[in-house]
Amino acid sequence: MLPFILHFRVSKQRRIIAISFALCLMAVIQLSFSGSLNIIFSIATILATYWAWQEPMPIKSLAINTKAQAFLTFSHATYEAHLLSGSVITPYVCWLKWQLPEKILWQCVWQDSLTANDFRRLRVWARFGKHQVRNLCKTRHSAFSQENEES
Repeated sequence: MLPFILHFRVSKQRRIIAISFALCLMAVIQLSFSGSLNIIFSIATILATYWAWQEPMPIKSLAINTKAQAFLTFSHATYEAHLLSGSVITPYVCWLKWQLPEKILWQCVWQDSLTANDFRRLRVWARFGKHQVRNLCKTRHSAFSQENEES
């Protein structure tokens, strides 16, 4: 497998969905509540929408080496990561479940967060390339077991 690096950018689709959801929620609030509850829920919706709009991207880039190992770069450091089996890969969005040294992290990658070619490479690697590491480990394990049996 050839090594590659993916640089993530802020998704416009995520922002459009956040604003659309907030507008629908505001309409429901205006029709359902009155008085102080209307004001409280409206302010909470505006604050949540602002947070969703301003949310920083914790993962700046993803690097895959020739052994299909993944390295996630944050603003402060780079960590080796393993893609876990709970990840969901679709043609429009990928929900990636990463195992980092100290925690598990979910990353939502929208189609417009990468170039079309980079998004395709991510989907192909997530579906097929990550299994090369598992197969390599199984091969090494079976070779080690055979050596022990011969001894």
